[in-house]
Amino acid sequence: MLLLSPVQVVAQAKQVRPESRIEQEVRAIELARFEAQVKGDLDKLKLLLADELKYTHSTGKTETKEEFLKALSS
Repeated sequence: MLLLSPVQVVAQAKQVRPESRIEQEVRAIELARFEAQVKGDLDKLKLLLADELKYTHSTGKTETKEEFLKALSS
């Protein structure tokens, strides 16, 4: 039985088909969103998050974009 780590699976998947330009753009935007959230850069998050955002936490609590940003600022 052969077991592969997630890194090996991703590496093999990339060998099959390289990422498209759109996939690369989505990955870059998601990384920018993640970095802004970690750094607490609310101005950047306001630009990156959709106005219609509904953020659902692991607890099941759902927030609008405004509620989510307010919670991050406190």
